[in-house]
Amino acid sequence: MHFPTLTLLAFACKTALAVPTPSRAAELPLPARTIFQLNETVPDTWFENIALRQNGDLLVTMLQPSASIYSIQQPLSGSPKASIINIDNANGLLGIVETAPDVFAVVAGIFSAPAVRKYLVPLTTSRDLFREKRALAQREYHLELLLLILHVLAVNGTMAVWEVDLRGPEPTTRLITKMPEAGILNGVALVPGCSPPAILVADTAISRVWRVDITTGEYETAAEIPEMLPAPNATLPLGVNGVKTRGEYLYFSNSNLASIFRLPIDKRGVAARDAEAELVAKVDADIIDDFLIDEEGKYWVATNFQNTVVVAETGSSGVVVAGATTQLTVAGDTALALGRGTKEDKNIVYAVTGGTLNRPVNGTVSEPAKVVAIDRTGFK
Repeated sequence: MHFPTLTLLAFACKTALAVPTPSRAAELPLPARTIFQLNETVPDTWFENIALRQNGDLLVTMLQPSASIYSIQQPLSGSPKASIINIDNANGLLGIVETAPDVFAVVAGIFSAPAVRKYLVPLTTSRDLFREKRALAQREYHLELLLLILHVLAVNGTMAVWEVDLRGPEPTTRLITKMPEAGILNGVALVPGCSPPAILVADTAISRVWRVDITTGEYETAAEIPEMLPAPNATLPLGVNGVKTRGEYLYFSNSNLASIFRLPIDKRGVAARDAEAELVAKVDADIIDDFLIDEEGKYWVATNFQNTVVVAETGSSGVVVAGATTQLTVAGDTALALGRGTKEDKNIVYAVTGGTLNRPVNGTVSEPAKVVAIDRTGFK
């Protein structure tokens, strides 16, 4: 493990849906500011997920170019500091969740890019970009699909779940379990009230949610249902993505369907007998990534390609509260997290971004990965 301190580049189906939109008093879009951004000395950076410590510090996972967790201290101070926690035997991280005070589970794997990068290099160096893109289309390639594969092409048998313990003077890590049968592990959620503790992990590649005992490392299928599958004939075949738990339900996003579902689970976190998934929100977006559920049950959704954060209530298609297709505000947003309720962050929603690697703004504008603070004060 390596824990350098950084100086930041910082800036001071079952239910038919109706069409209500969230009530709101605050003016939209909500105030949003970049609080941490990588500089351009490291190319092609991608932040994938985020969790908060008890003290309000941020833990941000990196999917590319390294299996690193950025620990960002005092993120709203105007001059935050960060250290890096590296995970062994991996080159990319995805979902992260707190399993006990200051103890976290994180998904890791090895991701291979060279096989796809060879298709992309001619596009970025060609004098006739349009001609190259047209040629790709004629060969039935899809540029965005190639870009996506570039960042999520997992090497078979390399997915694993690790623990990061921040209770001591220095962070420690341990391997919870390797999961060679997994495809691409993604979002992670804690099974509420389960003893011994367990997590649920979305597998985007094989459209399944796994249950992992974080004490023994044993794992099993928790749910595998049609609502977790990608859309038929989708150009980007992405089904189940983010997962959250609340009460007796597992909530999950389906990227292709731009939808959030919930599924009854038992006390172990496994799909309840004869359980059926319920569609709770169908977001007005081409695709969605991860999401959060706030105190009032609203769904805050990262739309990634569309560079927006959308808030939807049960039965609604949502309203854009931050960003726009043509803006860098939250461009390429991958995941969201609520503040921990401190005086400073109780009204903050944090967004992390993939640095617009999937789809540069206006086709040409890109930037390094970053963290954005969205102020939801007055939003109802």
